[in-house]
Amino acid sequence: MYIQQLNQQIKQYIVSFWKKVRDLFNVYNEKQLLSFFKWLDQFVKYLIKENSFDPKRIPRLKKGDIIWVAFGHNVGSELGGPRPAIVLEFENHKKDKNIIVAPVRSYNSNGPKKLFPGLVYVGDNEFLSNNSYVDLKHIRAISKMRIIPQYNKSKNKPQRTIGRLTNEQLDKIDEELMKIFLNPKLDK
Repeated sequence: MYIQQLNQQIKQYIVSFWKKVRDLFNVYNEKQLLSFFKWLDQFVKYLIKENSFDPKRIPRLKKGDIIWVAFGHNVGSELGGPRPAIVLEFENHKKDKNIIVAPVRSYNSNGPKKLFPGLVYVGDNEFLSNNSYVDLKHIRAISKMRIIPQYNKSKNKPQRTIGRLTNEQLDKIDEELMKIFLNPKLDK
């Protein structure tokens, strides 16, 4: 009985979902529809991968590690797509399935028009482009399934990290995080 009810609920949901998808064809342009179906395809791949994913097979990540992350398709002005990210979590265990990161964004050679709170310049790091900034306003907890291995030619194997930030860069990030999350007026 329960299985029949569940199957009926699933069927109703699928009918409702596809009606919404059909409505999208009338509202969105081809680029937006393609983006939607790419997202759906990637989401299904993650669901399939989830059953066999073992976070213990990923080397332990440390605060300041630079990794590539598939942030996926997001809403509004959220940062998405594949891009470098900085591990912010100080103590992440191998068995943890998630990790806290901040995405790296790049600007043209002139840099951002205005350096808003939460941006920390890291373009002087040898592993990132000259116009790179850590965007602390887009901190996220991500599944470790989103980490994209990078191929290391010298070691002839894939690796999870592409480099590390310097201690000075990490200090700047910590200072900026304190400005964002703690009220600096309380110190006075």
